[in-house]
Amino acid sequence: MSGRKIYSAELKLEIVEKYLKGDIGIKRLIEEYYVSFGDIQKWRDAYQEHDVTGLNTTHLYIGDFKVSVVEYI
Repeated sequence: MSGRKIYSAELKLEIVEKYLKGDIGIKRLIEEYYVSFGDIQKWRDAYQEHDVTGLNTTHLYIGDFKVSVVEYI
């Protein structure tokens, strides 16, 4: 097991929206939701770059991408 927690996209969105609104500080979010500083930063960046879809935990890769990864390795 990797030990990494998996958070729902809804929870990530809730945390990111609170963070971006500025109503609550990052330290308080960490304490309230038991998440790491790094996770909040990662989710914020993903949200700002890809909107809500950036917060999904599952990624669907097309066949061409998979082949290119295997060839690269």
